[in-house]
Amino acid sequence: AVFDDGSGPALHVAGSFTSAGGVAAGGIARFRDGAWSAVGAPAPLPDGQAILRMHTFDDGTGSRLYAGGTFTQIGGVNASRLARWDGSGWTAVPGLANGSVFSMATFDDGSGPRLAVGGSFTVAGGSPADRIALLDRSGWSSLDGGMNQSVFCLTVTGGPDGPTLVAGGSFWTAGGVISRGLGWWRCTRP
Repeated sequence: AVFDDGSGPALHVAGSFTSAGGVAAGGIARFRDGAWSAVGAPAPLPDGQAILRMHTFDDGTGSRLYAGGTFTQIGGVNASRLARWDGSGWTAVPGLANGSVFSMATFDDGSGPRLAVGGSFTVAGGSPADRIALLDRSGWSSLDGGMNQSVFCLTVTGGPDGPTLVAGGSFWTAGGVISRGLGWWRCTRP
């Protein structure tokens, strides 16, 4: 993902690695001007854990780099599968009680931009959210009953009827409708 922490845009890469270009990095590193650097404290991720997806999102308080995956710590901060980087430190994004984060996208259904998060979780913000949920400044919300299995990718497309959130994964129902691995939610403009 490309993120600007205030000193210019830079490529951020993530995974389960412990170094990048000879620099200690706890699963995430920044590449700018031909050199690698750590993103926050280079504390290694716990064994077997990884950052699987990154996405830049502005919830109205400024642009942040969101990282999702299987981790329980990032940069030495306790964070259950989702965290955000503001350019100077990591903050846990509370609310995902179980399961992993595999995908993220920014979706505006007419009520303002929200971070769509997909994965294998079934709870977000203390409420049922089957493998897909939306996050904004006021917290988590479920999306139309969710899916019966994991969501591996999310993207937003546009069209004459408005933006459409498209989800792909191992599910066969989306919002209670037979869907066989592909589901979508459309924002219909008046």
